[in-house]
Parts: sequence; C-alpha cells; structure tokens
Amino acid sequence: MLQQGFEQLAGDLFLVLRVSMALGYIPISWRHIRVVFIPKPGKKLSQAKYLSPISLMSFMLKTLEKILAGHIKDVAMVEISRHQNQFAYRAGMSTETALFSLFTDWNIS
Repeated sequence: MLQQGFEQLAGDLFLVLRVSMALGYIPISWRHIRVVFIPKPGKKLSQAKYLSPISLMSFMLKTLEKILAGHIKDVAMVEISRHQNQFAYRAGMSTETALFSLFTDWNIS
C-alpha cells in the first residue's frame, strides 16, 4: 500500500510520526520487535557469538528511528560542539574505538 500510494499517504504518515514525537509516546503496536538469529557463514551453532541478531520491527518505528538518526547526525551533532570522548555519530569512530580509548586511558592490559 505504501509503495503504490505513498504520495496520498505521506502527509498523514508524517503527521502521525510528528504527533508521536511531540507527545513523547510510541504506540504499543509499534513496540513489538521480533529478533531473528542468522547463523554466520561457516560457523557451528554451538555459541551465541556465531549468530547475528536481526531485529524485525514495525515500519512506523523503523521510519521514526531513521528520521531521528538522520536529525541527530545531520543537525544536532553539527550544531553542538562535540566532546573529545563523543564516539556516536562520528565517522571513523566505533564501539571498538571507544573501548580501545577507555582501556588505553586506564592503562589496562
């Protein structure tokens, strides 16, 4: 329905998303998320680390997530000065970079 009639539905869709954000409320039906574990190629299913979790969530929640992530990345993180320890939403920074920085600062080996 969205693929065929997006032009007719877009205004109402964005209104619902804006109202959700303005009220600070995510409808319960959007919150149902199913996690499916996909085995990594060439690995036995003997340990959890050999599985990749994939989250299947509602279209509305996924759309809201993408809009907010884009706003944070393109607007909020540009307008404010970043702290040197800010790792999220920065190119070349990752969880691994943050952990490496933490352990090097603490001189933990």
